[in-house]
Amino acid sequence: MTSSSFAPAEPPSVLLIGGGMITKVQVLPSLYQLQRTGLIGGVGISARRRSTLEPLLSDPDLAAAFPGHSFTPWPTSDGTHPEGYKEALDALPPQSIVYIAIPDQNHYEVLCETLARGHHCICVKPLVLDHRQALDVQRRAREAGLFVGVEYHKRYDDRSAIARKKYRAGQLGEFKLGQARLHEKW
Repeated sequence: MTSSSFAPAEPPSVLLIGGGMITKVQVLPSLYQLQRTGLIGGVGISARRRSTLEPLLSDPDLAAAFPGHSFTPWPTSDGTHPEGYKEALDALPPQSIVYIAIPDQNHYEVLCETLARGHHCICVKPLVLDHRQALDVQRRAREAGLFVGVEYHKRYDDRSAIARKKYRAGQLGEFKLGQARLHEKW
């Protein structure tokens, strides 16, 4: 059996739950790049309010970096929809990928809803808030044969994209040799 025999017949759909800053500067550009390379199919984003998604839909930097790429917004109507992500989960094809980028205290509930609907999960850190929840998520995923992963989005940090943009614009001169370090406050 070759490694290509494990590839799905078509790229999986991705639903991103959460429309905040991490979505804008790190997660959505990463998903668009994966879509560009054919590794994922359609992208949807669910937020509590449609107004959270409007700036993402019309963002000029995203449009310039990823021409022709967009996402399906959930909810489709104005107002507050605290459980709208469940409708979005229900609309996904089986075994889709759900990327959870919401406040930490909501991870466990959304993970459980996602696994119950038969979708794979990627969750920003931390996965959950206590060990019992982690064990429960592990059990649910194993029983369903689903993947659950935790991502560390500093690898997608927007400062790398800013440096790349400045280099391509000729603002950093000609590189002969480079070394980069990320220093952050605790």
